[in-house]
Amino acid sequence: MNESTVYMAINSPRPHQAVITKLIARLYVLFETGQIHLQPYPETMLDSGRSSPVPDVILVNPETEQTEIIIEISNKTGFKNDCNKVKKLIDEQNYDIREGFVYNYQTEEWFKYELNKGIAVENTSFSEIVIQDFNKFL
Repeated sequence: MNESTVYMAINSPRPHQAVITKLIARLYVLFETGQIHLQPYPETMLDSGRSSPVPDVILVNPETEQTEIIIEISNKTGFKNDCNKVKKLIDEQNYDIREGFVYNYQTEEWFKYELNKGIAVENTSFSEIVIQDFNKFL
């Protein structure tokens, strides 16, 4: 008998994946019914033409192929780091992302960062772009 070991490098616990699933499922229904104009994708590269970051959820304009919103799912230990990653992707990279969110599934805390506006202090789960409160999907 031939035994082989398969190693996988992704470390995403089930609660993390459950949040991604809920967001994608609900956002896709809104996209399919024309209630939002951006198409949601799970764990997809920001730039399909080159090696690039892979946020947990991206919302893409299907006409321009532009990623306008990213959402990272996090926990207590990774939350601050994920918030910094989102800020960096919006401010320092050439992806033209307009809104970035981080959701901590352990504390149910949201972080929102907007291009040219910075950190939001109110309505941190609400997207101005698709006019939706992401928290209501969880």
